[in-house]
Amino acid sequence: MWQLWTDTGSLGRWRIMELPAEIDDAPLEIEGLRNWEVWVQPDGLYDTQPSRPGLIEALVPLNLIRMRLWPAFLIWLAVSLVCVMLGWAFGLLTQAIVWVYFWRAGPALQRQDWVARGFQLWRVMAMPSERALHEELANTVPELAFIHGRRQKPEIDPSSSVDASEALALKR
Repeated sequence: MWQLWTDTGSLGRWRIMELPAEIDDAPLEIEGLRNWEVWVQPDGLYDTQPSRPGLIEALVPLNLIRMRLWPAFLIWLAVSLVCVMLGWAFGLLTQAIVWVYFWRAGPALQRQDWVARGFQLWRVMAMPSERALHEELANTVPELAFIHGRRQKPEIDPSSSVDASEALALKR
């Protein structure tokens, strides 16, 4: 089962499945959870990002470089150079608007880049950190490999209770 933290009931289409035999009735610890989008390529590589931008993503130039959004970074750089020529008052106002725009639009820009590179949205999972997300994916779906991680073929555990064929369905 995958966790998802939401404040709306509009979650799109769901596939009906049998409940697992072992269900933990303990209440979920929702403090500190954040929704992470997992995008998968047909060759089994995945990438991830938070569904909503956090405060660290407000460092726009560093965030655009981290996400490898080179066209958006070059646009930000060009606007910054123009702002230098416009003077400090108008330049500061323009920079504030540009920073807020790129901070709020960052996840959407990343999604469009992934779609252009052949990724498809696979899951939205609630996890406390990106590291926990990668560990969960490595344990439950070893056939997937992080696009920026080491590429190695994992051994498939035949007793695994997770149906990994769904993750590999994109290959067909």
